[in-house]
Amino acid sequence: PDKLIFFGESDGTKVCVKFATRYSRETHIQCASIGIAPTLRGFEALPGGWFMVVMDRI
Repeated sequence: PDKLIFFGESDGTKVCVKFATRYSRETHIQCASIGIAPTLRGFEALPGGWFMVVMDRI
């Protein structure tokens, strides 16, 4: 697979945790700033070419 998605809760906020092999943090932030993407809570590059993205669950 090239992406995996999980749902959970962090500090009382429902979140989506996505693991992907391609992701643009900058594009997500721009989209969130104009209301067409959920708030980005975290972003981390992981070993093996994967990214972990944490965002509000919509």
